[in-house]
Amino acid sequence: MWQGLRILSLVLVLFAGGAVGSSVAEAQSNRALNYVERNLIHIRLHFSGASLSQGGVQYPINMFGSGLDGLFDGSSEALELASTYRSLRVSGFVLWVLGLATLGAELVMLTFEQGRNVLINPSTGISPVFWGMTIGGGVIGVVGGLLINFSNVFLSRAVAAFNRDLFSRVRSRRWRMSFNILPEGGAMVGVRCRF
Repeated sequence: MWQGLRILSLVLVLFAGGAVGSSVAEAQSNRALNYVERNLIHIRLHFSGASLSQGGVQYPINMFGSGLDGLFDGSSEALELASTYRSLRVSGFVLWVLGLATLGAELVMLTFEQGRNVLINPSTGISPVFWGMTIGGGVIGVVGGLLINFSNVFLSRAVAAFNRDLFSRVRSRRWRMSFNILPEGGAMVGVRCRF
């Protein structure tokens, strides 16, 4: 009789422990969801740069890509892509300014008599210097503008890589459910998950 009561109490404790374990598992699941919501990065691109938000905190990024420090920690791929983004923004801006300065210098030269004689010679026509400055400055400026615009692709990829690594870190957490049978016939149920 006592043996039957011990088995019945063990089954009841295991059943109750399963219910407690499922509520603990649900709490752990909510904890994982909150962890993801706090660390997930959202991106918003606009002409002058981008703004990122993580856990309700806005991180404005200026024209040169600064403001990313510490945001992508924990994901080496995202850090590499963010570094490429920053490099493309700076080099694109430098090329754009050089192209603009070349075209501006050409316009200034056209306004003065001596400069006009260098660019447009009355006896030979338009000189190669004129075409070199016009085409060269235009191409350099356009390439700089394209680099600035193309850099946004790397920022988007960095955000995607960070979020993908975040989900894989959460997914790799192992759920472990343990049943410890006590000598008196009772049982203790526990669910553990670390973050």
